[in-house]
Amino acid sequence: MTLPNEVEIFGHCYQICFSSEMNDEELGRCDQTRQIIFLSKEQGADSLRDTLLHEIIHAVHWLMGLNDKSTEEEFTARTTTGLRSVMLQNPAVVEYVLGRS
Repeated sequence: MTLPNEVEIFGHCYQICFSSEMNDEELGRCDQTRQIIFLSKEQGADSLRDTLLHEIIHAVHWLMGLNDKSTEEEFTARTTTGLRSVMLQNPAVVEYVLGRS
């Protein structure tokens, strides 16, 4: 499966692109002003999926008006890995939740 080019978050379209301008400690970045999610190429496939979800959650927090950065980062890091893990381990639940009747 290929990386999508964009993601819609609360009616806002964010571009998804790779960036080579990240430092060694940075796997991704969400630019809310330009609505771009930047991802580092220097990570494995599973880490890339986690990073994309992590950055999407940053955008969600921004659009919801959250501004306590310390609390946001802790919440985002835990939610990202936990949510992806649950999704990977429960495909029938994911299918049900995303399904349409």
